[in-house]
Amino acid sequence: MQEIITLPRIITREFIQRHPEWIFVYGNDFHNHGALGQAWFAQGEPNTFPIYTCRKLCPSASNKYWSDNDEEHWKIVQDALDSIPIDKGPIIPFRKIGEGCSRMQDFAPRIFRFMREYLDRIQYPNIVIDYTL
Repeated sequence: MQEIITLPRIITREFIQRHPEWIFVYGNDFHNHGALGQAWFAQGEPNTFPIYTCRKLCPSASNKYWSDNDEEHWKIVQDALDSIPIDKGPIIPFRKIGEGCSRMQDFAPRIFRFMREYLDRIQYPNIVIDYTL
């Protein structure tokens, strides 16, 4: 039986740094300019891997959302998923990847579903979230 991993409600940079043996997966824009939410805490840490959920999180950006009809968007997400080292330690995806500003579930629901199903398959099975932490 695998040990239970307890996560805080919000995964912070300090939490990630305290657990270098774990692999964290987070959402970010394709240009890695995200400065809020998941990217704020995870970007740049050696045990974190981004999933690109939109082109650019900028109010003035045109064509910033992914689309199920664009093969390039499928490839970008697939390449990001393929970059996750599934044999290097427990995989811990941040919750709600693709559900924030990227609005994947609205603009690219098939890509979103594909991404979520893949992450569900590779994530560590015994994760508990402690909402008091």
